[in-house]
Amino acid sequence: MKLQGLLFKAAVVSVGAGIYLYFKKLLKRKKKTIKQPAKNLKQTKAVKRTPAKPRQKRSAAIQH
Repeated sequence: MKLQGLLFKAAVVSVGAGIYLYFKKLLKRKKKTIKQPAKNLKQTKAVKRTPAKPRQKRSAAIQH
């Protein structure tokens, strides 16, 4: 009975690891597909530049 329990646990762990790795691969693929078209769009650059506004305000506050 103990052997059966160990085998069952090993099977569960291996299946869980397989599912985990499978989803990891899927996530990597999804990220790549999102990144490739983003390089061509100008919108993404505009989104990245938005954090510059608070910096300007800080520098203005320091000057006064």
